[in-house]
Amino acid sequence: MTGIAGKLILTADMRYMAKIILKATFISIILMMCISVAKSQQDPMFTQYMFNQVTVNPGYAGSGEVANIMVLNRQQWAGMDGAPKTTNIAANAPIPKIDCGVGLSLLTDKIGPTKQTGFFVDYSYQLKVSEKGKLGMGLKAGFTYYKANLMDIQTIDANDVAFARDIDGDVKANFGIGFFYHTNDFYAGFSIPKLLNNDLTTGFSVNNEKLSVSERHYYIIAGKVFVLSEKLKFKPSLLTKINKGAPIQIDLTANFILHDKIWLGAMYRIGNAFGAMIQVQLIKTLRVGYAYDYTTTYLRRYNSGTHEIMVSFDFYTGKNKIRSPRYF
Repeated sequence: MTGIAGKLILTADMRYMAKIILKATFISIILMMCISVAKSQQDPMFTQYMFNQVTVNPGYAGSGEVANIMVLNRQQWAGMDGAPKTTNIAANAPIPKIDCGVGLSLLTDKIGPTKQTGFFVDYSYQLKVSEKGKLGMGLKAGFTYYKANLMDIQTIDANDVAFARDIDGDVKANFGIGFFYHTNDFYAGFSIPKLLNNDLTTGFSVNNEKLSVSERHYYIIAGKVFVLSEKLKFKPSLLTKINKGAPIQIDLTANFILHDKIWLGAMYRIGNAFGAMIQVQLIKTLRVGYAYDYTTTYLRRYNSGTHEIMVSFDFYTGKNKIRSPRYF
């Protein structure tokens, strides 16, 4: 009888997760229809996004039981000149006495002759909304430094004024909001990490044309852990990213967790790429991860895939012994 009841509970949980994913996808489509067409997508993508959420969602700050710092390096489209290279350092910590959390993130993203470096701080209030769940409501603020070595680009017209000088030292401030609901085995979030649409004035033409460097992005993230046995868990997750003038990005990820120490998973970025990942809890405080993506677009002819390495460290003290494993 116990086995039958367990299967029924598992089936109910799976149906619940399916409804969450369907609702999130539906909301994403509606939001995309409401956004006017613009230029391009600037925010970098990450395959191991579930451990990197404070970068895009300030509501995530302080949602864990301990302080955490994470370093992630992504080498996209290896072997291709000018391919994106991204490094992200993110940290966050709870402040239990006042039910708050703080975070910060440093991100550098280099594509061809262009480079942006961003520094942002986060603050969240963790409101208990049920016996097991909390809703993090957060604010993000910071700035991004932009640089472009335009004079290094070889052009057909040697006198093209659009490449007559470099962009160096242009700093743009921005701020964002985020909401993050979480329990020990489930999370769902919505965020807009940059509310302002930043432009750079090129000054290269009589019209004083502007270059868009930061379009507003909308993120929807959800995930749940299903206990299959004492030694095995299953964790599907979803990321939906929306911005003007670009297709909706939907990442579907599935991880199997062995003994709460080894994560083996696969990812499919709809219409863009598929990949695999592995994470290992080396010790109680240290987790390392590696992901490999292979693009399904025409760019697959010119590169050998994307490599992503993650290192995550938790800070424990005698007063904050963890009550449950960290799944996100």
